[in-house]
Amino acid sequence: MQQVAGVLVPAELPADSSSFMGREAELEHLCDHMICGRQRPTIFALSGCGGVGKSALAIHAAHQIAGHFPDGQLYVDLHGAITDIEPLQPAEALRRFLCSLGLAETAVPASVEEAAARFRSMTNGKRVLVVLDNARDAEQVRPLIPGGVGCGVIMTCRRTVAPFGGVVHRDLDVLSEQEAGLLLSRLVGPERVEAEPGAVASVVRLCGGLPLALCIVAARLAARPAWSAPR
Repeated sequence: MQQVAGVLVPAELPADSSSFMGREAELEHLCDHMICGRQRPTIFALSGCGGVGKSALAIHAAHQIAGHFPDGQLYVDLHGAITDIEPLQPAEALRRFLCSLGLAETAVPASVEEAAARFRSMTNGKRVLVVLDNARDAEQVRPLIPGGVGCGVIMTCRRTVAPFGGVVHRDLDVLSEQEAGLLLSRLVGPERVEAEPGAVASVVRLCGGLPLALCIVAARLAARPAWSAPR
């Protein structure tokens, strides 16, 4: 939470990943659309399989464009595709957003419809960025869309989620072999990667180009310098 001229401004974005790389075309497309779209609350949806890097791209892009949304950045993990965790209910997400925007918790409306209307009122005329991570479906995210024409929404989901018309959608593919190799090199060190090119190629293949799988393997290798990369 930041304070600007006596007003508390939410700044809830998770930390950006130092290992983020690649996705130049997708990042440029997302950022350009979020900055230039001002006809309605601008919504950009990223979909793709688990581990493909949707959340990492959304958070990285949000940090890149945060300065264009001076009235705050809101973030929520909606748990839409997490095993053994119930998806977050819209009422709870709205409660968090309204409190972050300065509404007393005791003043948060009990019904989803009233809370959503209050959220739209509190964001009307403002420029707020909302990141809806790991969404389940349109019913979950529809009440969480802000009301300001200058607001922006980035959402991530396993499958296409379109709460209403005008959503720009991008489906993420796995990393290319070159991108996956570069990511592994950044995570475990270029010297180690160059020393075992065959093993590195095997790791990339076994991980299927999924950034999450590559990060998990790289973390284990980085913590054990004596280990060779699996073949």
